Amino acid sequence: MSASSSITYLPIGTLTLGTTATTIDGVGLAFAGQNAEVARGSLGGVYAAPYLSDDSGTPFGNTLNGQDSQAFLTTGTGNITMSMPGEEQYFGLLWGSVDSSNTLSFYNGSTLIDTVTGSQIMSGANGSQGAAGSVYVNINSSSPFNRVVAGSGNSPSFEFTNIAFGSSEMGSTGASVGSGAIISATSSS
Repeated sequence: MSASSSITYLPIGTLTLGTTATTIDGVGLAFAGQNAEVARGSLGGVYAAPYLSDDSGTPFGNTLNGQDSQAFLTTGTGNITMSMPGEEQYFGLLWGSVDSSNTLSFYNGSTLIDTVTGSQIMSGANGSQGAAGSVYVNINSSSPFNRVVAGSGNSPSFEFTNIAFGSSEMGSTGASVGSGAIISATSSS
């Protein structure tokens, strides 16, 4: 990943652990449901820290490769709402233990733009908690969005960190999904 003046990198690793709503670099984070929180480490059957590789954490101030030792976000069986500071068209994140029940839903106001699932990101997504289960995902949307909701249905959990966003699409290409989102996934293993 190269740094760009139009991309904002969120230092999720610096957040305080817990469920208190907060704002970081203009992005509002709200937690709803069981075990939706800022966490660290792993808790059996609830969440597992994502894996970093290929220096994917460098733009976020996390220069180590391996299991993330800093704070990350986990949905538990609830959800996390990210209210963006403006209308964005690019969203990136390190998606840990990709599971078929993990979802990212993109909204402009109350209008759903598109939903991306773990199955679209990784074939055979099964929640693997090792390095092979974490993927850095870049999502471009031809339709602006100002809110992203991460969830995992009744199956714990959707863990993620190293969020990046911008008001213009990145140059990556990938499979077309729904109403104009273009998805490209780059393995972090």
